Amino acid sequence: MRNASKEKIEFAQRLADAMEMKGIKQSPTTLQKLFNECFEGKPVKMHTARKWLLGSAFPRQDKLVCLAKLLGTSSEYLRFGTDNGSTFIITQNDGSAYELPYQQKQFVRRYLTLTISHQRLVNDLVAELATN
Repeated sequence: MRNASKEKIEFAQRLADAMEMKGIKQSPTTLQKLFNECFEGKPVKMHTARKWLLGSAFPRQDKLVCLAKLLGTSSEYLRFGTDNGSTFIITQNDGSAYELPYQQKQFVRRYLTLTISHQRLVNDLVAELATN
């Protein structure tokens, strides 16, 4: 039972992180409203959204899929903290390597959809920020 509670709390943290990445206010009312606008099944009540945010309940799979679409992430990431999508490995100059976390993978995927001129702008901005 204790592991289930830990998993729910970790789910709630990933949900909050995904909401923050999308610029969505972390409130049960906001989550309920946005969720119900995109979900085709029975609407959820504010209390349900609150339980998701507090880590006291998991959404059912159909609701999890809708949440993931709403937040621009995967249901696998929200539920388990893993992503079954492409693996992005970064190799350092010293030969060590690490896999990008999910949110950074999302950034790279979005970056790749930009036009060449917009990619140059992002490159210039990152280069400027990295030197300060």
